[in-house]
Amino acid sequence: MNGLSIGDRAQAFQSLRNGQTLKSNLDRLAQELSTGRPADMVQHLSGRTSELATLSGDIETIDAFLAASSAFDLELTRKQAVLEAVANPAIELGARWLTVTSTTPQSQIVRAEADGRALLGQAISQINERVGGRSLFAGAAVDRTPLADVERLLSELDTVVAGLTDPAGITAAIDQWFSDPVAGYSAVIYGGDAGPPVMRSVNSGENIPVPGRADDLALRDTLAAVATVAMGGRIADRLTVETRADLLRRAGADLMPAANGLIALAGDIGAIQARLDASVTYQSAQRTAFEMARNTIVQADPFQTATALQTAQQQLELHYTATARLSRLSLATYL
Repeated sequence: MNGLSIGDRAQAFQSLRNGQTLKSNLDRLAQELSTGRPADMVQHLSGRTSELATLSGDIETIDAFLAASSAFDLELTRKQAVLEAVANPAIELGARWLTVTSTTPQSQIVRAEADGRALLGQAISQINERVGGRSLFAGAAVDRTPLADVERLLSELDTVVAGLTDPAGITAAIDQWFSDPVAGYSAVIYGGDAGPPVMRSVNSGENIPVPGRADDLALRDTLAAVATVAMGGRIADRLTVETRADLLRRAGADLMPAANGLIALAGDIGAIQARLDASVTYQSAQRTAFEMARNTIVQADPFQTATALQTAQQQLELHYTATARLSRLSLATYL
């Protein structure tokens, strides 16, 4: 019975094909040994990829929360810095204004009023800061500027104190305007969100409130006290020096507790930041555990891979040896 045979040219092509297969297998095993990952993950997992997909999805979710938490932490840090930058000079100036008397030289009163005007503009500018294009003190309306500029504020107060010359009346009118939610500061100057506190999701089961808006009581009271001093200088032509000195003392008395309220608000933000840090620590540990579990699933056995690589090398060497011997065969040698 005749057996099947192939011609010389076909045999050469088959030998070349076998060599390429062996070389590809060797390259694959070398890659798996160097990377620690199998080239064909589906074959490595025998088709059971659901656990790997779940772990990868969990890691991606945690990464998204960690990125959001990092941005949130930056906002909270900047908020604290702004509040302290407003509170510290306010406390210093408030203490000075409390010492003003009816015998204080007019030049010192003028300087104090100028300090009040400068602090008011500085405070508004800092409250209007943005981080990453998001307003810090506008609540949910992160695309809006929280406060109108200082000149707009003082222009509104021109109307509020029009015709008033009594320090008690001026102070009361300004305080009432800052407290009026319909036609005062919150409606005219504040341009942010006035709804419930914003909640930020920091993990799949925890939402953290975002404290600190430009219409908060501590900020309103601080701006009201400083604006009172600025207005004393703005309408100085119709006030006596004694009245302006009285306005400074009243503003100083109001400013001290208001500025302390800003420090307390910064402390509240610090407490929120501590909760955020705890959440980040927990999620980072969880991510490490998930990453280790995923690596265990997808990792190629280094000893098994090394053994297979050595076997593949030997097979390729034998193939080349056999090919070389066959290429030297001739009829004369055979005979």
